[in-house]
Amino acid sequence: PHAPIEARFLRLLRARALVASPVDDWPTEDAADADLADGPDADQLDKLFAACWISHESVLLGSKCGQLRRFDVRDAAGPSRASSPAAGAVDVGVPVSCPVATQPSVCAEEGGGIRSIRLSPNGQLLALAGVQHNSECVGVMQTPSLESLDVSASLHQSWVFNVEWLSDSALLSCSRDGSLGLWDVRPDADFRSRIVSAYHEPSAHPSRAAGRAAKVRDCSAFATFGAACRDRVVTISPSAERNQGVKIWSVRDARVSCELDVPDSYVRNEASPFHRGLGPCVSTHDSDPNLFCLSAGCSIVVLDRRVGGAHDKRPAIEMTTTDNDGSRSLSMSDHL
Repeated sequence: PHAPIEARFLRLLRARALVASPVDDWPTEDAADADLADGPDADQLDKLFAACWISHESVLLGSKCGQLRRFDVRDAAGPSRASSPAAGAVDVGVPVSCPVATQPSVCAEEGGGIRSIRLSPNGQLLALAGVQHNSECVGVMQTPSLESLDVSASLHQSWVFNVEWLSDSALLSCSRDGSLGLWDVRPDADFRSRIVSAYHEPSAHPSRAAGRAAKVRDCSAFATFGAACRDRVVTISPSAERNQGVKIWSVRDARVSCELDVPDSYVRNEASPFHRGLGPCVSTHDSDPNLFCLSAGCSIVVLDRRVGGAHDKRPAIEMTTTDNDGSRSLSMSDHL
């Protein structure tokens, strides 16, 4: 609601580094990434991949280089609690210690970073898609202290693209290696939350390419009416077989309840950005269990399962964006 806060936060989202140089003066992406230091004490920051409100005045940010930063906004007039950056520098908050895995990374690809941060429904835990040096692992932190609690085993073999809380103790993850993971986050004898592997689906979407996994780029859980745990989730894969790119899963019995046949222009066009994997994403409505939307390339499709019955796969709304690179994040809320 306050213009100064909005301006500072929008400037934050454009940040590429803490050094005193304009954003537009950075060299090419690959050259810039190669020059970035590693570790939570680095004075430079790569792309910001994730953001999550942890209080009314604080946002936790995750970067491509595996760093966490807390960005605090106190009021519209005063500076942030985080720091007073040098002239020309971009304020991206104060460093936060990231969970560190005890085992070496099994991921062959570098640059996964922290791609998603999610707050548990009770507001007591944070889940990270990727941790420092181990982008194939899931991390858990305590709020509001931001204490590192645990890092998962290497259930996934490549980057974790997203994590989603199904309840205060059940956590879903999706990975670049084509797998889904279900985690049980439970307290140990010292009442510290620990991550236990509960279920692993190694190949969630059949791939169009032999010998290559169909990346699961995003997942989202449907809202429920009064249930303690959300049981239905939707996943999206850009490289899956035709008519297999979007699936609705029943978590309770680990089965697919619906496979969506979205429009020809959206999936069946081999030259479309959907098949090139340019940032497809999916979002469920925050309170209506029948609504969800998909984005890939320049298409955004909203599906309403109240129209035509629960198994109707026709889109309720189709939109075309002007950005050919597509949307990398969607959110649905309020009345539609």
